[in-house]
Amino acid sequence: MKTSLKKLLTVLLVLSIVFSMFASLATTASAATFSYNSGTRGTVCTALSTKAKAYYTGSYTYSTLSAKTASTIKSSLQTLMTSTHATETTYADLRTYTEYSDSYMGSTSKIVDFYSSETYSGTWDYGSTWNREHVWCQSRGTFTTANCGSDLHHLRPTDPKLNSTRGNLPYGEVSGTYETATSNSGKVGGYYTSSCFEPLDNAKGDVARILLYCYVRWGETNLSDLISTTTLLNWMKADPVDTHEMGRNDVVQGIQGNRNVFIDYPEYAWLIFNKSIPPHKTPSGMAASGSSASSSSNTYTVKACTNNSTYGTVSVSGYRVTATPKTGYKVSSYSLLSGTTTVSKSGNVFTLTPSSNCSIRINFAKDSSSTTTYTVTASTNNSNYGTVSVSGYKITATPKTGYKVSSYSLLSGTATVSQSGNVFTVTPSSNCSIRINFAKDSSTTTSGSKFTRVTSTSGLSSGTYVLVVKVGTGSYPGTSTYYALTAQSMNTSYVAATSADSFMGTGSAPSSITVSDTSIQWTLSGSDSGFTLKNGSYYLYGSSNNLYYNSSTNKTTWAGTVSSGLWSIKNGTRYLALRPDLQLGSNGCPRFRCNASAVSTNYQFYLYKLS
Repeated sequence: MKTSLKKLLTVLLVLSIVFSMFASLATTASAATFSYNSGTRGTVCTALSTKAKAYYTGSYTYSTLSAKTASTIKSSLQTLMTSTHATETTYADLRTYTEYSDSYMGSTSKIVDFYSSETYSGTWDYGSTWNREHVWCQSRGTFTTANCGSDLHHLRPTDPKLNSTRGNLPYGEVSGTYETATSNSGKVGGYYTSSCFEPLDNAKGDVARILLYCYVRWGETNLSDLISTTTLLNWMKADPVDTHEMGRNDVVQGIQGNRNVFIDYPEYAWLIFNKSIPPHKTPSGMAASGSSASSSSNTYTVKACTNNSTYGTVSVSGYRVTATPKTGYKVSSYSLLSGTTTVSKSGNVFTLTPSSNCSIRINFAKDSSSTTTYTVTASTNNSNYGTVSVSGYKITATPKTGYKVSSYSLLSGTATVSQSGNVFTVTPSSNCSIRINFAKDSSTTTSGSKFTRVTSTSGLSSGTYVLVVKVGTGSYPGTSTYYALTAQSMNTSYVAATSADSFMGTGSAPSSITVSDTSIQWTLSGSDSGFTLKNGSYYLYGSSNNLYYNSSTNKTTWAGTVSSGLWSIKNGTRYLALRPDLQLGSNGCPRFRCNASAVSTNYQFYLYKLS
């Protein structure tokens, strides 16, 4: 019996050792599939990687596809990138995978920022050091944090401040007065106005190639809402693929299975838009001579411009100038500005035979035969301040009591706008969207209701309240001393704050206040141990770090504690808190959010109850 037992124990021991060896081998094999990106940003990639060469076979070789029509090329590339996308990563996965895909020159601990090229630790710290940036912003796509919204080819690591500054602005090149976008450490990551965000030159091509990936792989249709075709192609050429992009394509293929074809073959960008490929550097070298090389023994430089960029655009490929009129316009003529050449015109394509360097201007004009009708839409910066209505090309703004019309912002499209009082007349040259900005009218006085400060849990009961935070003394102290919680969502993550200095003053918190603004008056139901906050039809709703005011069904039960008259309001372990850096939202207001580690001076509230 003892001998049998010893034999059994020996067998079990051997099996245990064998299983441990296999488990170790399996773990090693799994880890071996992931490598760190050893490429360098700014170093032009002059050759396809081994993985890239092996990816394009059969009917997907460049020589086969490039001979097809634009629509066939696009659909074939979508099929290729979709069929090889064997593993779809989750939004949470990117916390780990980014350390490999965006490694700084092969480092196992550092990653490189997408917009600023700043380096920092790749270890995920819940968004304090870096965020997962949606280059194709969520509000302009059909995804959230799944599918395209969690694709490693799409999302890039970005400093939180740069991510917030970029917001949901479309991409473009700034002009006139603009602001500089900087990281939390002061590193420059681009430039912006109220209408567009311009990344640095060494990120422009990267942006364009990512947008094209989302456009083709995931079928996102509204590419023009984020960037014009002309700008996209110009950035593709001006900022060629670097070795960091090619290395990243290899790493992501090892994780997901598919590649971003526009990194390996940028030439496809021109082909899917039925454009001539200009001569420039690409990993494959297929664009070295452009789509059509000149047979002349001399090589001259041909430049082209438009008489009005709002009427149409021009592109140059070798000695061929292609004119693209915008809707409602036509190509009327050309003017030779400098040099000598003969010019032949076929439709909207001009073919030059130069005998020197030359410059040509394409003249566009309004097309009287066009009966195009454009769509004009309008919105308000704050529905609590005023409303807007659209009739054809006329927008009527109606401010609420205590507010006035201050300005307007052209969010998309092209148009001229004239204002007469509270009526805006739009003359569009494309579909466009306009936001009417309302502001408080200091010239009006309104009688308000008296609210008394609540300083103990026994005083907290169902009723109408105003919730106010005094700003801390951090790096970004804000422009006001006090901010009130407002019934307005900034986006999917924040709720707006508004200055409360007008009724709080700038000294110590008063014992009572007089408030007329209903947008900051919340209906509280419950007691300190559990209550809901509602304004109008919607509840204040917290989930993870995010805060919402947009649901008539989802509601959060909050709990309150008070110390020395200051309230802390929590949902589980998450505080209701003013964003510590007071980073402004799109309407110019700071923002509230939920936060597990909020600085105490930014989440301690003064509560005032309607007397």
